[in-house]
Amino acid sequence: MRIILAIGFLTVIQAVTAQNPYEPGYIRAFADYLWTQGDYSRAAGEYQRLYFIDSAHSSNYAQFQTARCWWRLSQPAKALVYLNSIPIDPANSFTDSVQILAALCKIKTHSNTNELRLSHANCRDEMIVRTLSSLNSDEWRRADSLVRFSDCPEGNDTRILSLKKSIAAFQLHQNKSTILAGALSAIVPGSGKLYAGRVTDGLYSMALISGCSYLAYEGFHKKGKKSLQGWLFSSAGLFFHVGNIYGSVQAVRIHNRNIYEASHKDIERYIALWFNF
Repeated sequence: MRIILAIGFLTVIQAVTAQNPYEPGYIRAFADYLWTQGDYSRAAGEYQRLYFIDSAHSSNYAQFQTARCWWRLSQPAKALVYLNSIPIDPANSFTDSVQILAALCKIKTHSNTNELRLSHANCRDEMIVRTLSSLNSDEWRRADSLVRFSDCPEGNDTRILSLKKSIAAFQLHQNKSTILAGALSAIVPGSGKLYAGRVTDGLYSMALISGCSYLAYEGFHKKGKKSLQGWLFSSAGLFFHVGNIYGSVQAVRIHNRNIYEASHKDIERYIALWFNF
């Protein structure tokens, strides 16, 4: 009798604890577990298994979660493929999350986000995503107008304040012209580097070339065309002058690259802080 009871008890326990690995609820729970553990690659595979087994009920959730996995794996192009397969339903608040993540993926892949349309409840998110997209494309004037002339109330949203600071910083140190830098240095040695913000280098170039020019003039003035001093310092002055023009152009290129890298670091930081996908 005891043996029969034991067998019956074990049978009940097995029936309760055993789970069908192809049952949608089990797959979803396992995929969610992998997600919480940070195993995004395996989680993406499980969400796709859920999509193919239970597409009638779980397709949107499975595709969205798969996209989130690829987003966390820093592969926005792959995430965008799954997001684009989710139908847009303006009446469903879930759609806003899909569109925001899709827009962020497009920012990362340098694509256009003009078609973004969110519900009025999330108009700030829409404005912020559009502004980030404009900043990412170096369209600073458009970004400024989006922030300044938005229909959404600013309230106490610190994100908008941060965007305004980034835009103001760029306008203060905006991109400079390499042609203008070269022309300035050709006319007044060192002025191109001053234009690029290299004050010390600019003053040094100005003093060096001016000194060479003066010594060359002094030599030619005393001994005419036969002056060794005149030819030596005029050659040195010409060499430094050409180098100064080239250096001014390079200084502006470095300045512009630093501005670009700083702005894109801000964009990456804002996306990580403001959007928890």
